Amino acid sequence: MMTLKAQTVLITGASRGLGLEYVKQLLMFDSVELLIATCRNPESESAVELLSIAKLNPVVKIVKLDVENDESLESAFQEVRHAVGESGLNLLISNAAIYDRSDSGGILVQSREKMQTHFNVNVTGPILLVQKFLPLLQQAAKSKSKDPLSCSTSGIVMMSSRVGSQNIAFNDGPEASLSLHYKCSKTALNMATILISREVQKDGILVFALHPGWVKTKMGTDRAPMYPCESIEKCLKVIAGAGEEIHGKLIDLNGEVIPF
Repeated sequence: MMTLKAQTVLITGASRGLGLEYVKQLLMFDSVELLIATCRNPESESAVELLSIAKLNPVVKIVKLDVENDESLESAFQEVRHAVGESGLNLLISNAAIYDRSDSGGILVQSREKMQTHFNVNVTGPILLVQKFLPLLQQAAKSKSKDPLSCSTSGIVMMSSRVGSQNIAFNDGPEASLSLHYKCSKTALNMATILISREVQKDGILVFALHPGWVKTKMGTDRAPMYPCESIEKCLKVIAGAGEEIHGKLIDLNGEVIPF
């Protein structure tokens, strides 16, 4: 089994849920020298556990970042650029996302505000995040230009979902949730993954979308069958072993390709 050798890693949405679990488990990798954990409000109550982890682990650097705000993206980029120095950024995990479960998500309960909010956070946010931090990923890839595509050298992981698969949605039974606002945003994110992967392949940057399973988080609810620690352990195995064969694709926890 391949081991992740990324030295510099950035995770968005790191104050809770899967993002926080990524921080906890990445600390167990000896290769990680700088773990940048970003969240919208590091001073909020929801970031207390992340703050306590950072106090005990000097490799963790907390950076304020709201993916909906261009000024926040620029400020975070400058802070991260200074922190990584000439090494650049080996791995970017775009994890921040939202999912409003307050209703069925069917056509009759949709609003412009709900749709735009989900697209802003789940699609536009990741796209502009990659745009902003691309120079640092290119920097890391350039230093190992002869290496094959991998997340140890330079990689972008879009945390997505199987519910964004049009193939799966078309074949779902009538009992499947509607969640038009969320599912459409994840479909768009999967398309963004394909297009970004084509553009940055020449730079030696690996890009793929990853479905973490249905997990017991605020987003996944307590009805989910899997705990965050189980999900992220499997996610990191996929990330560690990822190579050119999954470039631009949507992958599940077992490393299998999910049809778009």
